[in-house]
Formats: sequence, structure tokens, C-alpha cells
Amino acid sequence: MHTHTASTPSLAIDVLARDTLERLSPDDLATVRESEFIFAALAKHRERAARLTYLPLGICRNCEERCLPGETYCDDDCRTDHAERECRQARLRA
Repeated sequence: MHTHTASTPSLAIDVLARDTLERLSPDDLATVRESEFIFAALAKHRERAARLTYLPLGICRNCEERCLPGETYCDDDCRTDHAERECRQARLRA
């Protein structure tokens, strides 16, 4: 075991984490990478969910006009328009 003298706590943590990872088997490293991937995916999902605005059922997601109770769009044109706009925005964010 190495003795670490670091000026900042984060550097000490990085060095200790690196030492721990160096001793892991390939299967353990795969598990660590999988956990990192899942954590990143969940963080991205939470970020996206925080940006979404929710409207109650019966309010059109596109034009925000009243529509039939239990519906999310007032007609097919609004549904199509909203889907196209969401796709454009997703491409711009990527």
C-alpha cells in the first residue's frame, strides 16, 4: 500500500481510486464501467426530465388549447407538428 501525501483531498481521492482500480480483475473493471454508464444515463434522464414541462390531460401539448378530456393533442396536425419540433430540438442538442 502506498502512502499518499496530497495537498488537496480530491487529488488523494483520485490517487486512491486509481490504486484500487489497478487491482481489479477485468470482470470487476467491466462492472465499474457499467456502473459509470448507468449513472451517466440516469443523470442525463434526470436532466431531461427537469427540462420538461407537464400539462394536464385535456390541454394540447402543442398549442395549449383545450381538447377532449384525457387527450394530449387537439388533432393530428398538432401531434405531427409537436413531434417534428421535438425531433429538431433533439438534433440541435446532440
